[in-house]
Amino acid sequence: MLGERDGVELVDEYRRLRNRSLQRTPADTMGLDPDHQLDAIYARIVSRPVVDISAALEKLWFAHHCLTEEDDVKEATNLVYQVCLGLEAFSKRTGQRRVRSD
Repeated sequence: MLGERDGVELVDEYRRLRNRSLQRTPADTMGLDPDHQLDAIYARIVSRPVVDISAALEKLWFAHHCLTEEDDVKEATNLVYQVCLGLEAFSKRTGQRRVRSD
């Protein structure tokens, strides 16, 4: 699977490809286009459901990347919202009570 070979997490793979993409020179454009791979990894992270803590952490790490590396507040907010909804559903499935501080 893309990004999961050799224990490499999707977010780490995305960061690595993103850095490579940003450091490309015009001469490098003759090879493989990492933007296609970035789009594929991005789609997997965003569309993957939050079914456990590991999936929630992956989305939160990607939200952190979106905020700190790409200044993309909208995408980070979307990811955090997905995590909240996913963890709420997860807690209902496991019988844990929801704790709110409203």
